[in-house]
Amino acid sequence: MSDSRPAQGSTEDSAFSLAEVLRGRSLVIASNRGPVKYEPDEQGDLVATRGAGGLVTALTEVMKHADGLWVAAALTSGDRKMVRANPNGHLTAPLDDAELRLRYLTFDRDVFDRYYNRISNSVFWFLNHGMWNLPMHPRFTARWRRDWEAFKDVNRIFAEALAQEISGSEAITPVMLHDYHLTMVAQYLRELVPSAFAYHFTHTPWAQPDMMRVLPGTMAKEILEGMLANDLVGFQARRWSHNFMLCCQDILGADVDMQRGLVHHNEVSTVVRDYPISIDAGAVRRLAHSPEAAKHLRWLDRVLEGRKLILRIDRLELSKNVVRGFKAYETMLNNHPELLGHVVHVALLYPSRRAIPEYRNYEADVLALHDEINKELGTDDWQPIVLINEDNYVRALACSRQYDVLMVNPILDGMNLVAKEGPTINEVDGVVVLSKNAGAWYELEYGVLGVNPYDIDEMAEALYTGLTMDPEEKKRMADLNREVIDHNTPSKWVWRQLKDITRLHESGS
Repeated sequence: MSDSRPAQGSTEDSAFSLAEVLRGRSLVIASNRGPVKYEPDEQGDLVATRGAGGLVTALTEVMKHADGLWVAAALTSGDRKMVRANPNGHLTAPLDDAELRLRYLTFDRDVFDRYYNRISNSVFWFLNHGMWNLPMHPRFTARWRRDWEAFKDVNRIFAEALAQEISGSEAITPVMLHDYHLTMVAQYLRELVPSAFAYHFTHTPWAQPDMMRVLPGTMAKEILEGMLANDLVGFQARRWSHNFMLCCQDILGADVDMQRGLVHHNEVSTVVRDYPISIDAGAVRRLAHSPEAAKHLRWLDRVLEGRKLILRIDRLELSKNVVRGFKAYETMLNNHPELLGHVVHVALLYPSRRAIPEYRNYEADVLALHDEINKELGTDDWQPIVLINEDNYVRALACSRQYDVLMVNPILDGMNLVAKEGPTINEVDGVVVLSKNAGAWYELEYGVLGVNPYDIDEMAEALYTGLTMDPEEKKRMADLNREVIDHNTPSKWVWRQLKDITRLHESGS
């Protein structure tokens, strides 16, 4: 690996050409979830359904230029059927005017459950989002150690598949790994293909050293050394990249250069960068103005009946902080009774990770608080909170066009794209109340009302401020948000990473 320092993601190049920055390289991407899933159509034939969101859009676009391959786990029964019908799980899926090359991997169900539910979601997610109730949890036992071995087994299988794909061509084929599910892959890949170039991008926050030390035995050390097997690691915000480097310094005793973004350990150097992801604004706007969205707008009109709208759009996920958000709304109504009957809080939530007990319990707490607030403050013709518990992306975008205040108050969040989608399509200069612990805060702080996500009174006052703000100030903030969001496109996000990969690759990594 090299200690050469690539440029921070600047806009010095006017044409963000993916083909130009690749310079003839292919590219292999690996992630737990693939860009498409296979499901039966009305005739029972398996068809590929493309995933939504800026990540899939950005990475599938670069794959067209790179003649790349995407390696992922086969998650649905349709995925697994396709793997059984195709040698080594090699598949192709239509992509605009091209085809996306895929390789989906199958795993023993018990091993995958331990890797995914017991470690990825119950350990890494809780760790990086600061969600453990430390006096009570976690409680690491012998069962956990078996789970950790299963996690490493899955990472090793990913590495073996990647080694097969790049062996003999590693000099021109970088590997791009995505998220906390694959933290150990680079280390295993380097054992198989020592000259491989590996890059890992983490979409979540990264824990501080004291939280990493909660992990038992040598796990924290293994995770950090697994990450440092990459030539380049990336994060959504500088705060998370600094946390990572502090962990390397504190737990491994690594030599860290915070200013240059370098970690030197065991005679190799890893470059650390932050690349804030954005959204495909054009695609979001088209979907928000689709015929299906129009139906949801008519529904919203019936719900509001001319009242102000406070909107939240979240997975029913502990880090999203829904309970405190509801309490802040309740506090605002109690502090400003003149608003009773004149505002509706529409909460578009959808289930998440119901296999994990803490998530099921949290969903029950959210629903109970919703019922309590509506019972105590509601009237025969006004319901303070309207909660929809289903995953409907088009409904969310349709409602985003009309919010007066958008509530985004996660405890911690790697980025939070809702905070970017809302201002992109809102038509009434709505105000965003945004947690200062969301990665999006570092880009949008001058166009939002920043809040401490633990401070219910502060969030309540921010909601009130957003509802009563001077129209000119609302427009100024909304225009600023749109300018920032439109400037950072998914293509630019990928381009900045590829530019750094290319510079490091060419420097002799």
